[in-house]
Amino acid sequence: MVTVEVKPVLMVIPARGGSKGIPDKNLREVGGLPLISRTIRTALAVGSDHSVVVSTDSERIAQIAQAEGACVLERPTSISGDTASSESAVLDVLEQLGTQSPAGIPTRTLMLQCTSPFTLSSDITKVIEVLDSFDSVFTATSDIAFKWNVNEQREAQPIGHNIREARSRRQELHGLVRESGAVYGFHTEKFQKERRRFFGRIGVVEVPEERALEIDSHYDLKIAELIAGCLD
Repeated sequence: MVTVEVKPVLMVIPARGGSKGIPDKNLREVGGLPLISRTIRTALAVGSDHSVVVSTDSERIAQIAQAEGACVLERPTSISGDTASSESAVLDVLEQLGTQSPAGIPTRTLMLQCTSPFTLSSDITKVIEVLDSFDSVFTATSDIAFKWNVNEQREAQPIGHNIREARSRRQELHGLVRESGAVYGFHTEKFQKERRRFFGRIGVVEVPEERALEIDSHYDLKIAELIAGCLD
């Protein structure tokens, strides 16, 4: 078993090898770097008081992760399929750490996703700071689109805007955000009890829209390459 040095904050990067939408997605390059490498480097740049662990079932991802300086724990086959949640990988890492040592559980745990290639170390630091006041935290970006909910009868109902009033300008819409999918933070013991990423008092760390891209398709990869040319 790989020994992980226990520090106050644990950062877990779930990075399974399979992906139906984009084969070997976590190994795809953006700005000349594999997504797994970008995430590890961002995490390690936060500081020395944090452990960075990659949970994977892929030998290739494990090799890259170790070369980048992260610890690697094997992700069991039972939680490596398409239906397995990212939370299950984080919970497995915590269980493995608890097996190593009774004092092997950090007070705070972060989940970092490789599919958000433009996360900054400062975003991660802010999530850790916001956990001082909240039970769980996530990164998000402002969402000023006019949204509608459509039911099974194809009837539309507005979300976050009132159609009975004069139509607002987009810049006047506020208070709505969408998850960027980049960083999630938890108080560890509460997360282990709840076994889900959102619980208790939930805080938000906002990031600008240009850094909130989440890669789920080949189209997203192409957009990421364009953005990388401007941001990296």
